[in-house]
Amino acid sequence: MSRTPVLLTAAFLGIGLFLSTPAARAANAYLPNGVSPSVSVVDTVSHQLLATIAVGNGPFGVAITPDGAIVLVTNQTDGTVSVIDGFSNTVLATVTVGHQPNAVVVKPDGSSAYVVNGGDSTLSVVDLTRDVVTTTIPLISRVGNVPAGGSANAVITVDGSRVYVMNTSDESVSVIDAMTNRFVTAIDLQVPGEAGLPQNGIAVTPDGKTVIAANAMGFSIIDTATNSIRINVREGSPGSITISPDSTLAYMTAAGLAVHRTSDGSYQTILSSQINSQTLVFNTSLVVSRDGSKLFFMDPFGNALGEMDTKVGIVDSLTDVSGTRVPFLGSYIGPDAPSSLAAAVLPGGRSVTEGTTATVFATMLNTGSTDLASCSVALPLGGVNGLSFHYQTTDPLTNTLVGQLDTPVTIAAHGSQTFVLSFETASAVSGLSQSLAFGCHGTGFAPITEGVNTVGLLYSATAVPDIIALAATSSGDGIVTVPLSAGAESAFAVASDNNGAPSLIIASVDTGDATLPVTATICQSDPVTAQCLAPPATSISVGFPANATPTFSIFVRATGAVPFAPATSRLFVRFNDSGGTSHGGTSVAVRTVD
Repeated sequence: MSRTPVLLTAAFLGIGLFLSTPAARAANAYLPNGVSPSVSVVDTVSHQLLATIAVGNGPFGVAITPDGAIVLVTNQTDGTVSVIDGFSNTVLATVTVGHQPNAVVVKPDGSSAYVVNGGDSTLSVVDLTRDVVTTTIPLISRVGNVPAGGSANAVITVDGSRVYVMNTSDESVSVIDAMTNRFVTAIDLQVPGEAGLPQNGIAVTPDGKTVIAANAMGFSIIDTATNSIRINVREGSPGSITISPDSTLAYMTAAGLAVHRTSDGSYQTILSSQINSQTLVFNTSLVVSRDGSKLFFMDPFGNALGEMDTKVGIVDSLTDVSGTRVPFLGSYIGPDAPSSLAAAVLPGGRSVTEGTTATVFATMLNTGSTDLASCSVALPLGGVNGLSFHYQTTDPLTNTLVGQLDTPVTIAAHGSQTFVLSFETASAVSGLSQSLAFGCHGTGFAPITEGVNTVGLLYSATAVPDIIALAATSSGDGIVTVPLSAGAESAFAVASDNNGAPSLIIASVDTGDATLPVTATICQSDPVTAQCLAPPATSISVGFPANATPTFSIFVRATGAVPFAPATSRLFVRFNDSGGTSHGGTSVAVRTVD
């Protein structure tokens, strides 16, 4: 069959990166200083103090309208709320509320705010169009009366229909109908046989289906449809809670523990020693960014604002806010700002025997206009036990090692740095798709994209094939562009090298977890003419002797539009044995044009 796609004529040593980085937006943390009448505003991108805003005495809780126009700060000592212009950082008004106000939440439409008055267990409803209190709601508790103080925190559902208030004085959650501003019910958090009062932490999932409330011995997961407890989890004593935008993860602080992630009642623990030298205590604030990529936390002992990448579980930075005292409700993070860092690795997988070092090449790209310092590569937390990892810079022209092992470097503005990455373990590992933390100080971590900057690893007790596969597209940028015209076809090529034992390999092509309106077939090709040696199919059997270097052609047709989304719209070329175990692979991005 005579079909001629892109001809791969030389070894591919460089790494092409493709990305579209939107312009940075404001991403500010508002930190009430507790013992002093002020709020610190920190830019979470540059990690610089932007402003110090004078407010009332005992500033405590913070909330912001969805458009970022208004920031609200409760002043416990004064019994007031400061209304701040979120753009000029100036106080517009001061509203008198109840006794010892602490938490404040804002309706999703920005029309009003609910202020929890801990001293008299009431809820003040503030009209944000006139900056006045319109209603005061008594917070009825589980025993049928107003708690004698101790109402500590609140959340509001994403549709603005209900407010849930934590009452720490009697272990209950009050439910308020935010449409009528009337009390609905109280949820009893007390567990028979257990003593103690709950902490302040409470959060609602963005889908509105679940409220998570901290209690004496752990936390309770509440079904909002029935306002009943679905499950009680007994772990730690969490204080602050925040939930990921996709409603799957809850992040919690706890005495002696740092962050719990829960999904439908399951959870894992990240030790505090891996986050900071100081333990994240019960009154530490937690806020997750709107895209879910960053978790911000306060270390009140170290006077620092911490920033953790949620995908890799590693702290990116700590911003010194010395001289402030930040209470447990004391931060809010504004709109997200994207990282100016991107990364890619080649090849996409290694298959070796136990005790053998597996290596791949990597490139980090600084898309920003300023130099990035302390750039490094690391394994995320919670990785495979026994897997060791090292990185070292290389000469991008020759791929020879330069610099020092495991030593961070500076990447110039609009520049790049190449590395060799090495993995080693004495134990068997199968089917591991290893993500990596590519990070620099001040910009966070590069987004993790399966097939772009992840590495498939296999460590076997016996000799196995190790297919090093590299893809090339006609555009040279790792993107195959397919015309939407009827019958139109595009192609790309893959070169391979079996660095391991001989084996029969199944070579295939697919779209991964995504469902895309494309069809793709693969054939083994003549390395000189690039012509198919047999008709293309979705998968083919290929004999791979040791040191064999077969080439392949992949043909792509589209039956519908595929927008440019390189993180999800991809074609994966896989090299598996007959049992389905991966021994190498590569991928390209795919898109269509009219």
